[in-house]
Amino acid sequence: MMRMAREAGVPVLLDGQGGDEVLAGYHYHYGPYLAEVAARRGLAAALREAGRAREVTGRPWSFFLGLLAYHAVRLPAGVQAWAVRQRATQGRVPPEVLAPDYAARAGGVRVERHRPRAGLRAELRAGLVTTSLPALLRYEDRSSMAFSVEARTPFLDYRLVERAQGVPAAHLIHDGWTKAILREAMAGIVPETVRRRGDKLGFATPETRWLRELAPQVREWLGPASRLGGRLEPTAVQAWRSLPDDELARRPGLWRLVSAELWMRHVEASGAG
Repeated sequence: MMRMAREAGVPVLLDGQGGDEVLAGYHYHYGPYLAEVAARRGLAAALREAGRAREVTGRPWSFFLGLLAYHAVRLPAGVQAWAVRQRATQGRVPPEVLAPDYAARAGGVRVERHRPRAGLRAELRAGLVTTSLPALLRYEDRSSMAFSVEARTPFLDYRLVERAQGVPAAHLIHDGWTKAILREAMAGIVPETVRRRGDKLGFATPETRWLRELAPQVREWLGPASRLGGRLEPTAVQAWRSLPDDELARRPGLWRLVSAELWMRHVEASGAG
């Protein structure tokens, strides 16, 4: 995208980085918000809010219940531990694919240190300064500077950030909508199809398509000569290798396995191993 901007003679771009972190635009922001609602108005009110968010986003009940369990301090310990484990293992290699002895050495998901942040405002502050935005801005800066493009971030104007920090949570997430205050302000300015869009799509790499196109090589990489060796459970890996290309490409954690395999081959070829 930055290369195309430079080729089109556009040296400066307005970038939306920070909008989600400042105005509560990510779907995971429902978690601390619902926990706040549950603490102040009761679980029934939180479930009503979750139901409206479900209608807006199209996400299943399990998504919202998991977020609520992850962030709500007063839920039973077993329920909260389940939610933490679900989040911690999302997108990772399933345990059944790992060799039991290796999985035991690597250790399971630790849940005892989980401490929910104190509400939506604390979650937004963490996203701004530690967990989300710093890394995204580094990616943005490296990509834009590689083609001598300046990316400006109006959502990170310090006056807007300071003002947003004082906005009540119910104005940021309202009636199931994230970034509610921005959506309301943009009425009559941006198209309704944009303003009232409930799903959230990341600017991600097409990993599934790549894995589908590379399915024959993936099967070879994870075959008997795999450098991952004793770290994997042979029966489970063989079951994966026997799947049709599309199903194989959609296995959770496959991208991580392939990345680890190719990294180990690279290390071996370089003589560093």
